[in-house]
Amino acid sequence: MIARIAALVLVLAACNGGDEEGGGDDGGPVEVTVWFNGESVPEDEFGAIEEEHNVIVNWDVRGDEVFSDMLRMRDAGEQLPDIVEIDSNLVPAFMEAGLIQPMTEQVEQFEEEEPDVYETVIPSVWEDGTYDGEIYHAPIKNLYDGIYYNVALL
Repeated sequence: MIARIAALVLVLAACNGGDEEGGGDDGGPVEVTVWFNGESVPEDEFGAIEEEHNVIVNWDVRGDEVFSDMLRMRDAGEQLPDIVEIDSNLVPAFMEAGLIQPMTEQVEQFEEEEPDVYETVIPSVWEDGTYDGEIYHAPIKNLYDGIYYNVALL
């Protein structure tokens, strides 16, 4: 899960321009703002990514207030976060409110530029996040590879 969030942060940073070593158009670090609904923050709080890729990750755990916080920010004309962890069932509401944009183009760029890393993401991640032919999210915590059951009961 953390690897997938890190990959999304790197994709976003790469799409913000800059040179091949990372960083912004002026050579300085790219700043990425990430909001979490739950406690998905890496142990090093993105330190390894920041060090290796000239990226500054500003993060916050917002809980269930993510949607209302973003509505308030949008209405106030404030800068919205770059990556937001939400429950996937909320994607249609975020789409209708104009709070998220498709990331199809960035996923295609990710596949082109980092094919070895891209291959580690199972296809259902992109399929499950597709609405109206566009990719809007990557469901990173839905346990798509795990089935848990009560052994004694079965």
